[in-house]
Parts: sequence; C-alpha cells; structure tokens
Amino acid sequence: ATGIRGRSYSLSRLARLSKDTLQVAEHLDKSGASLVILSENSDTTSAAGKIVFWLLAVLNEFERDLIS
Repeated sequence: ATGIRGRSYSLSRLARLSKDTLQVAEHLDKSGASLVILSENSDTTSAAGKIVFWLLAVLNEFERDLIS
C-alpha cells in the first residue's frame, strides 16, 4: 500500500450507483490507495471497513430508488 487515502464526505456523494461506487473503490485498491468516508467513519483499509463500505453503497442506491 502506498499510504495514499482518497476521502469523500459521504458515500452517497461519491457516485449515484453502487456499481460505480464499487468501481471507484476497486480502482483505489488496485492503486494501493484506500478510501475514507468521513460522515460514516468508514475506512477501506480493514476487512470490516470494506464490508461496511459495500453495504452502505448498496443501501444508498436502494434509498435513491425509493425516493425516485
């Protein structure tokens, strides 16, 4: 890992679809960088942080679908 961290205030602001959110996370991971979501206090450097990130990505898309 390079120690580089990407930051986003909220996971819902990172991308509209969970697929896109997960692609961003995968790209960062392949680059050796991690992602920190400030409002959810989530960090993809740990296994627990990754599962929380994935679950929140899916729930954010679900919430958007309910609203629209």
